[in-house]
Amino acid sequence: LWISLSKRNKEPDSVIKFSLALLQLGLGFYVFVFASKFSDNGIVSLFFFALGYFFMVTGELCLSPIGLSAITKLSPAKMVGLMMGMWFLASSYGQYLAGLIGSLMAIPTDAGTQLSPAESLPIYADIFGKIALIAAGCGVVLFLLSPVLKRWMKKTG
Repeated sequence: LWISLSKRNKEPDSVIKFSLALLQLGLGFYVFVFASKFSDNGIVSLFFFALGYFFMVTGELCLSPIGLSAITKLSPAKMVGLMMGMWFLASSYGQYLAGLIGSLMAIPTDAGTQLSPAESLPIYADIFGKIALIAAGCGVVLFLLSPVLKRWMKKTG
């Protein structure tokens, strides 16, 4: 996609690609929220999972290789390796944070009882909705800040 857009001089810059990645992440989680409206006794079609993960994976493809490229371009030559390590360290912190959020999503139940899928689905849908809103909001903020960030990148790159 980026190569095709580049040939037509329409390729977005790195900041916009990052913004698109966050918007796609939000859209992926929103698909899960939307899917909860069509559940049958708490069971949701596999189509919605595939669609939600499609948006998340394509968002990741807008983020990871573009981020590594930006690190290479914007870092001083002697610090590229260190900064690449920092990129992966930040990624590991993100995974740790995702684990914490996942643990907070555990639905409390009385000893020995378990909620049915129909009872737990609205709880998960609410949490996924919040994640979608935060991701999409960050994407919009990044999009709005892109002119400033582009100027800063030209000064350092």
